[in-house]
Order: sequence, then structure tokens, then C-alpha cells
Amino acid sequence: MRLVEAQAEKGRVELSEVLPADLPLLRADDRRMRQIIINLLFNAVKFTPQRGRVSVSVMRKNGGLAIEVRDTGIGIAARRNPPGHGAVRPGRKPDQPQI
Repeated sequence: MRLVEAQAEKGRVELSEVLPADLPLLRADDRRMRQIIINLLFNAVKFTPQRGRVSVSVMRKNGGLAIEVRDTGIGIAARRNPPGHGAVRPGRKPDQPQI
């Protein structure tokens, strides 16, 4: 969160986090996980209007961990992100493969 605080303050976006103390360690590529979360947070702050909110939370889910970034920004049109289709990056054409 510290990396996006200046951008959030400049845009008057409120940041919050929910990180329970009892979470297990995550076995993953540390550098890549950090980059993913940083990208999600920067995009959330970038596309959230003034006086909006961005939050990140981590929770146990289905025997693993779920990381959730929520914001009050413009979002992605439902036609571009149908249920069960996964995340769609802004600017990605619907026929391009997802990463």
C-alpha cells in the first residue's frame, strides 16, 4: 500500500486494507506476486475518481488464499468481462488470450 499512497493522496482516494494476522505463508514467486498486487493497486487508484475508495484484502478461501482488490472506479463493462471468464485488462481485445 505504501507504494500507491502518494498517488492516492494526489487523487484524493481513500486506501484501506484487511490483512488478518493469522494468515499462513504463501508459497509463490515473491517478486511476481508483489508486481501483480502493485499493478492492481496502481490501476485501481488510477481509475478511481476523487473521494473514491480502494481496498485490498486477503482471506482464506477453498483451502488457499484469495487476494482481493476493490475500488469505486469506473469498472469494466459486463460484456467485456462475462461471468466465469476471468479478469480482463483495460484495453485488451476480447479475442486476445489472457495471461
